Amino acid sequence: MDLTSSKSSCSTSNVPHTLSFSAKMKRLRIEEHLLLQSISKCISDGCQTEAETNATSYSTFLEFKTFAGKTKNSFREIKLLFQDIKTSTSSQEMLETVDIEDVKKSTIELENRIMAFKSHLQSELARLKSEEQQLNQTEVQEFQDFMMNSANPYGGWNEYHHNIFVNHWQKYFKNQNGIVYDGIDGHVENTPVYNSFLDDLLPKLQDVREDEIVSHIKWYSKFIYLKERQQKAIDKWRSNRKVMKSAQADLRLKEDDLKKKTNSRKNVINDKSNSGSSDYLENISDLVAQSKSESMCSFRRKCCSGDRHSEMYTKENSYGNMTEKTTSDTSEGNRNQALHKLTKSTKQWDIRVNCKDLKVETNNYNLENIKKLRVPTWRTGL
Repeated sequence: MDLTSSKSSCSTSNVPHTLSFSAKMKRLRIEEHLLLQSISKCISDGCQTEAETNATSYSTFLEFKTFAGKTKNSFREIKLLFQDIKTSTSSQEMLETVDIEDVKKSTIELENRIMAFKSHLQSELARLKSEEQQLNQTEVQEFQDFMMNSANPYGGWNEYHHNIFVNHWQKYFKNQNGIVYDGIDGHVENTPVYNSFLDDLLPKLQDVREDEIVSHIKWYSKFIYLKERQQKAIDKWRSNRKVMKSAQADLRLKEDDLKKKTNSRKNVINDKSNSGSSDYLENISDLVAQSKSESMCSFRRKCCSGDRHSEMYTKENSYGNMTEKTTSDTSEGNRNQALHKLTKSTKQWDIRVNCKDLKVETNNYNLENIKKLRVPTWRTGL
């Protein structure tokens, strides 16, 4: 009797335990289903917005990557330079071997790099603040204030009940077609879809009262309303930012083209000036060479002419030293040549001296009988 009673008591005690375990398993399955639905929804929303924000996100990622790379490189250079200075001035022995001027130059360079790094960070911070001010619109601020004033991200509910609520909301009010929300006073209009939604949701949330569900409906309606306004404002800001970036890129391209054109013009002008100067130098060199050749030709002519006049008595000496004579030597040779001409006997004198049969006749003339030496007749009576 005692055994049967003990078995029956054990069986009756195990029944509520199994019921609670099955209820927990059922609740876990529901939560799993809701989580899978929310994950699939997030993935679908992400796929829809990915095509729109892909270019913007990629450009922002590249900008951040370049900024991070430059910042890391500059910080690494500053750190290495600081470590070098620290190791060179760490002890008294190192200070005795190191040149003070080199340490001074390294310290000044470190200071300049730190100042440049600080100014770069300040400029980037100012740019980010300006972009944040552009993004700090009323719609974004209203949504942030609404979420800060809420008890939690689920409107004061726990995550499990809120997920059940969201699941039924998407079922009845997809794209806000079946509910009318007044953004001014926060009133939700009672529509047939709203009443059916409330009737279907009450059995699913037995632990929640009807007035709590109604207040949560108002909270979630306002949440969706403000979130949509914020998303529109962000999309508008992104489009304006894209337009501004494209305009800035076009302006930079124009500036680069203008710089390239100016540089090309400068190069052309420099090439022309260099070519002109080179042509001028070539002309000068040609003139110098021509003058040299003319002077050499004139010198050779003078030498040749002097050689012709003096070849009768100085053939061997003048011909061997013709190229080494100076102007004074040529003038002296010309003077000697003139003296030689004066002292040279004439051909008639040579014939007269060498001819023995030549008879010399002497004529005695009276000067008075010569007509040209007489007194003219017209002067006889004077």
